Amino acid sequence: MLSTFWEPSEDDKQQGQQYRFELFARAPGYVDIRGRHTYSNLDETGEGIDLFLVRRDSHLIRVKFENPHVAGGTVTIVLACNESGNPDQPGFAIDWDERSYIVAMVNPQQETWFSVPLRYYYTAGETRFGLRSVSAPNILADANYMSPSFNTDPTATQQETVYNVRLLVEDTVTIAGSAVDMRTGEPIPHARVYGPGTTEFTVADENGRFELITGKTPRGPRGDPLPENESRYLYVSDERYATMTVEMKDASLHADATGRLLLRPGGNLNGPWTFQLRPWVEATIDCTFLAPESRPEATLDIMYDVVDALPGDRRRGVDADGLCRFPRIPWGTETVRLATRVPFGVKELKIESVSWDGEEPYQLTVRE
Repeated sequence: MLSTFWEPSEDDKQQGQQYRFELFARAPGYVDIRGRHTYSNLDETGEGIDLFLVRRDSHLIRVKFENPHVAGGTVTIVLACNESGNPDQPGFAIDWDERSYIVAMVNPQQETWFSVPLRYYYTAGETRFGLRSVSAPNILADANYMSPSFNTDPTATQQETVYNVRLLVEDTVTIAGSAVDMRTGEPIPHARVYGPGTTEFTVADENGRFELITGKTPRGPRGDPLPENESRYLYVSDERYATMTVEMKDASLHADATGRLLLRPGGNLNGPWTFQLRPWVEATIDCTFLAPESRPEATLDIMYDVVDALPGDRRRGVDADGLCRFPRIPWGTETVRLATRVPFGVKELKIESVSWDGEEPYQLTVRE
């Protein structure tokens, strides 16, 4: 590290001039850093100066808070690595491809720095970290201030993004829960939890446990309160499982068929809740009871919507051999809709497991 020191003359001191240090730091594999620090008295330098060096293959993310005094304590920051969304406008659409994240509790009175893997968001197959949520009890981030205030050129040697976050005092609810596998009961580490508000997001820990802070009046992408008559949902997601949809209403949570929701006796909206997610499994459904001439136009439909379903997840045709093969289906699916021109048009059928040894494919037989 190199440094230069400049001391003002006596006349300059009388004019209010200050002592000045100019610093230059260089290390192999790191971005060169320069800094200038001024002091009115050398005895005020305290414990010295901290220099933050960033690796050349890293991206520096700086988070500042405009009104930190409203928090009264630490806030939780979540950075998410977004594969297909726009990192400059986080939360404008739920992105089910967030697979990497950083969760940290920070002091909003101080600027926070993160050094993350360097990615170029405009390059196919690459990713980029962005700020996803900031929250604390009775504190949420203003959605209008969740986009970067500064970004370096994506081709620059030193990549840096700056966020200036405005905190809002909100009436919030903290929902405590755990995400588990419906089939085995095992916890789902690092499951992602999305609240009704645009910036409401958290990640479960290694044991599948999480706390989601959500506003009693959720806000949309532009920070406006959502209409009171609009349905409000939580989503619990993991790429190995069908995303679970849970509606918030009547001061409670209500799960649809995408999963199963359990509340410990004596609990309330705050929980503790157990979110049971259905793992994706391969499925072969036996439809050989259909006559060969009716099979070409026959289709099977799953009876509920999965928000992260891919093309072909919910509807498949019956093959000439009388089998319907789903590349993936939520484990524990009990009902399908069979549509044929002959002999009976559209009909709902129950499916019953006839052979399941814990290995894929999941063999099912349709029983009328």
